[in-house]
Amino acid sequence: QIQGCRVNKTLTQTENAHSSTPDDIAIEPRHPEFDFSGVSKYWLKDPFTSQFMNALSIVVPHSERTVIDIVRKYADNISDPKLIRDMDALIRQEGRHALMHLRCNDLLKKCDYPAIRPFERFHKFFVRLLRRFSPTAWELAIPAAFEHFTSAISRDFIVNQAFWVGDRSD
Repeated sequence: QIQGCRVNKTLTQTENAHSSTPDDIAIEPRHPEFDFSGVSKYWLKDPFTSQFMNALSIVVPHSERTVIDIVRKYADNISDPKLIRDMDALIRQEGRHALMHLRCNDLLKKCDYPAIRPFERFHKFFVRLLRRFSPTAWELAIPAAFEHFTSAISRDFIVNQAFWVGDRSD
């Protein structure tokens, strides 16, 4: 999070921006590895829940790339050392997250979903268009929006596992 960031019509003034992460917490990027080779086409409790999560997975790699690009775009305006470390950790974590979803999406493509590539292209086009015509404040809000959305979905998946996974014991 960036606190102290003021936005005017032409310039984002971030010279007073600072990390809101407590001093005793360091953001440590994780490096999970997942083997998707044995995952079936319907990997959750039913086709609906599987397809819902598959559809979300399709947009994650480019969304993460967008988060990284926006953070890097404004990084030179930041002088707070803790915020710089937080931003670096975020970039590394998002890159890893994108890689895991790219691997998952490669498996989906092998399951003969013909609309994946056109949808990926549309998503890239739409996000590029949005960034091109958005004011600075809007562009800076995009990473927060992406991260809050994925966080909410992840939390729901953890809290409501019976809905997503069902009674599977495997």
